[in-house]
Amino acid sequence: MSKPDVQRDEWVHSQEVYTMDIRTDPLVNEIKDLAPNVSIVGGTFAHCLPAPKKVPQAERSSVLERVRRDATGKCLTALLMAAGLPAIEPGHLPSGARDWPAGYTGSVSHKGTKVVTALTRIGKLRSVGIDVETLDGGRELSDIKGLIAADELPLTLGTMGSVILLSVKEAVYKALNPVLGIRFGYEEIQISWKDIARQRMSGVAHFDRITVDVRCSTAVPRWVGSVALVRPQPGLPSPHV
Repeated sequence: MSKPDVQRDEWVHSQEVYTMDIRTDPLVNEIKDLAPNVSIVGGTFAHCLPAPKKVPQAERSSVLERVRRDATGKCLTALLMAAGLPAIEPGHLPSGARDWPAGYTGSVSHKGTKVVTALTRIGKLRSVGIDVETLDGGRELSDIKGLIAADELPLTLGTMGSVILLSVKEAVYKALNPVLGIRFGYEEIQISWKDIARQRMSGVAHFDRITVDVRCSTAVPRWVGSVALVRPQPGLPSPHV
């Protein structure tokens, strides 16, 4: 599937008009490299935010949330258009999961003023999960109270290892939760690393008897991007195609 640029649009707040367009971001390019067979659209919308002095302080959080929702919707409709599907943002199921078109699956992640969306046809992949997170203020193992095991943390990652690992587990959760239809804790996901390079890592996540390919990158300073790829295997419910 092609990866089109997101179309420009406008939104109105406090009697002023602001242009919405998603700009390319290096973190999105990293996610694309981690998942070459998945259609990825995303970027930064920081430039779309009005100057702080133009928005009352009490409204700034709601303005950020509104722009983020709009940016996410633009990315999702671009993904569907690339797949030849109606350009309508997928809604949510009662569970909270996205209601992807039949035969497709995807994932959404955002942090700050960055948003990333993914879409793939169900076939060689059963599901996909993505996550982006900042590395600033990495937490020590003692701060996360059993969500990760000590042997899951490569010593070479230092203090940012816990943030990287939690991002990978979040991607795994996003990939498995819609397929299995159950909630589970990060402590139930075990990560085994296979390849640990300076800025990219890959491995396998285990949940019950299910395995998930995981990949992550810290090539963009102060950020980690994670991808979880679920391939067809015994133990997974049949997809609705």
